[in-house]
Amino acid sequence: MRMLFLIFQDLKESHGINNKIIYQYEAFRDWGMDIDLCSLNPDETGRRNYVVRDRILGSIGCGPLSRLRFFADYRGIYDFIREQEIKVIYIRYTHFANPFFLSFLKKLKKRGVRIFVEIPTYPYDGELKVSTFLSRMKKRVEHIYRDRFHNYVDRIVTFSDDEIIFGTPTVRISNGVDFSKIPLKRSAGEKGVFNLLGVASMAAWHGFDRIIDGMYAYYRKGGKEQIHFYIVGGGEQEIIDLYKRKIETYGLSAYVHLSGPASGKVLDEYFDKAHLAIGSIGGHRKNVFQSKPLKNVEYAARGIPFVYSIRNGDFDHQPYIKRIPMDDSAVSMEELLAFYRSAVWSPAEIRKSVEPRLSWYHQMGIVLKELPGIVK
Repeated sequence: MRMLFLIFQDLKESHGINNKIIYQYEAFRDWGMDIDLCSLNPDETGRRNYVVRDRILGSIGCGPLSRLRFFADYRGIYDFIREQEIKVIYIRYTHFANPFFLSFLKKLKKRGVRIFVEIPTYPYDGELKVSTFLSRMKKRVEHIYRDRFHNYVDRIVTFSDDEIIFGTPTVRISNGVDFSKIPLKRSAGEKGVFNLLGVASMAAWHGFDRIIDGMYAYYRKGGKEQIHFYIVGGGEQEIIDLYKRKIETYGLSAYVHLSGPASGKVLDEYFDKAHLAIGSIGGHRKNVFQSKPLKNVEYAARGIPFVYSIRNGDFDHQPYIKRIPMDDSAVSMEELLAFYRSAVWSPAEIRKSVEPRLSWYHQMGIVLKELPGIVK
């Protein structure tokens, strides 16, 4: 069955979200779908183009005005769908509902195309910055037109437990990984110290400042353990600057390490020396209290115990996770140390608990069950 996976970002850069998209695409293909991937890639001149393989379906140009065309121009994509007789479209949705997008969906619906819309985070209003008049207007338009999805969208794919979103029935899945791409943690961790590891693109809702605050409180009370926190990733500069100010003010420069993005063998080395990983501990800051973040699955696939705050049905029952309060309180280092020392953690056993249930192949199979004859 012919299928199109449509995203509105550049796939040339290697990072967690793009890797996820590629693994999802490969999983659909492994299920036997005749699938193409359409992304929004810049060329050498800076023009952003809708691209399928090496074919340009349209361009939204570059500069400020290109942002307007981005929301309006779906003609090339629609023509490709018609020409290729595509029967299913899977759209990664990142907050751009408007009259033009709804018109695009309406035309697809008239052609009998099955429409799946994946919402990576729900609810997501807390992620949207509305500091300017234009951003407030965009948010208002998005709110109006997303509530009309039910007229055209067959299923919304969600990582939440919601059965209905914007009046549309959902397919509830979990984030997954490609286990063949993630190596198992090779050691119990560096000796003589207690190493914490947070791997993420910096944003307020990761809540890593709570760990920094907790380390400050621990040492202020006379704590003797040598605790190190390695923060691996780039992201929002204002959050990175916040962490830097806290580290300097607290005198923690020898203990908290802003290591920047890492991948491959360098990232593997961070996991090998770490004892405990830090998941999202600030979801309450965007009014999300239940979710299934990709990071948790990646940690489990590595075989490392980890910490998070919001509810997660995939892991809440597992012995190798520690949940902390959903608030802005400093994280107790004493509690983390006690938790880690309460058991001998086996990387292989942790990984076994999620493999293959949380593979992308299994999760995309749940989506394809909505199509007749694909998944038995």
